[in-house]
Amino acid sequence: MQIAMLVPLAFACWQDLLLRRIPDGVPAAMALAGIFLRLRDGFQPLGVSLAVAAVLFAVLFAVYLRRSIGGGDVKLIVALALGYGPLALAGFLFATVLAGGILALAYLALRVAAPPPRPAGHDASLLRRLWAVERWRAHRSGLPYGIAIAAGAAWTMLPALRL
Repeated sequence: MQIAMLVPLAFACWQDLLLRRIPDGVPAAMALAGIFLRLRDGFQPLGVSLAVAAVLFAVLFAVYLRRSIGGGDVKLIVALALGYGPLALAGFLFATVLAGGILALAYLALRVAAPPPRPAGHDASLLRRLWAVERWRAHRSGLPYGIAIAAGAAWTMLPALRL
């Protein structure tokens, strides 16, 4: 079940990278899957996850109001939180913050090392155009933090990824 959750997360990464938006259907699917996973353990674990997710939402909403995180990122993190117990959630948040730091360093390096590019032509490959756009965005916009969120979720969902 958890591996199946990685497919919509990959889609969220792709959309966040391309459009800087996370489609509402992805957090909704993650929330439903998380509720189902916690409900398998009983009503008490589900209640704990709901309470923890509500507190997390309040904290992240305050961060969102300061324009430090996107609304789609808030929805995705809270939706994923519904599927974790408190200890596993701490691991997910730690892995997400770590992945976000790596992503921020990569974008900082991109900003310092590469001047904003000229637009890639229409005949250029999708990856080349995406690379040009990301180099341009590194100088002007925020991070596609959905990538870090998905990396944190993958890290906690797939034990084989851990070192």
